[in-house]
Amino acid sequence: MNTTLPQHVTGGGVWTGAQLGGKEAICFDLETRHLAAIEADLQSVRRRGLETVSIEKSDFTLAPIADEMQTLSNGLQHARGLLVVRGFPV
Repeated sequence: MNTTLPQHVTGGGVWTGAQLGGKEAICFDLETRHLAAIEADLQSVRRRGLETVSIEKSDFTLAPIADEMQTLSNGLQHARGLLVVRGFPV
């Protein structure tokens, strides 16, 4: 088993707190249109009577905000790897 650690790690997911640019740089605030898209897909799932364990990604297309969600997903997967989503109603 090789236990040697790399000497230098690089890439978008390598950062220090100071490099992030502050808390606001890693936060995404849900707006009314985001919540409406989530609610619309949720209502569709409810109308079809899907059980929780049967819900799939394809049941939540979030069509009106899909491009924006894809951009956020790409940032998580290929850049900073960190995102705080704010504004979910509780």
